[in-house]
Amino acid sequence: MSETQSAPFGGAPLSRRTFLKGAGGVVAAGSLLPALAACSSGSSGKTGGKTTITFASAKFFAKSTIGQIVDEYNTSQSAVHVNYRELPTPNQSTEVHQQLVQSLSRRDGSLDVFTQDIVWISEFAGAGWAAPLDQYFNAAAQAEYFPGAVDACTYNGKLTALPWYLDSGMLYYRKDLLDSAGIAVPTTWAELTTASEKLVASRKVTSGFNWQAKQAEVLICDLVEFVGSNGG
Repeated sequence: MSETQSAPFGGAPLSRRTFLKGAGGVVAAGSLLPALAACSSGSSGKTGGKTTITFASAKFFAKSTIGQIVDEYNTSQSAVHVNYRELPTPNQSTEVHQQLVQSLSRRDGSLDVFTQDIVWISEFAGAGWAAPLDQYFNAAAQAEYFPGAVDACTYNGKLTALPWYLDSGMLYYRKDLLDSAGIAVPTTWAELTTASEKLVASRKVTSGFNWQAKQAEVLICDLVEFVGSNGG
């Protein structure tokens, strides 16, 4: 996640701390690409004059952890206090999904705001676990984001999550190996296959192409990249 994001209500760029503050405002008003969503039946209440909410998030790491960001937010103002519930890391997405489903399906109000993977939008919204957010995120604000990200956060015409950040597939390559073998940087899968076979045959590498192949939802990400890069 970058230091700033586009502001959801228009205006100046939104810092990570302010973004979480904005999410708290949505919940207090009664209402995680991972996306950020508000529960349809949350547990927000008043404690010592503050609105208290519970925020569950996968254990992301950047310049600051999510826990540090929550702490910064709690000390930055006196209106809302966020109780942070840390979930497993994103590479344990199955476990993150299971914990969220267990909490949300009980409808016990134990969560107010949560991060979710983009592929869970329809499941959570269809079950009635995510509140509509259109009134807090108008068309002008939505236009600041890639249309595909906003569309993916929409279920049955209702925006049920806010885009938080995007993961983009990238091809990293060893320039020194390609140069030494006289191979141009691959721009197609066929060229990548040829380059990999040539490097493996020359024993410069033991594997020509490394990718995430765990039997989990990461395979869906791979499939989207393969299909999308071939015009699908």
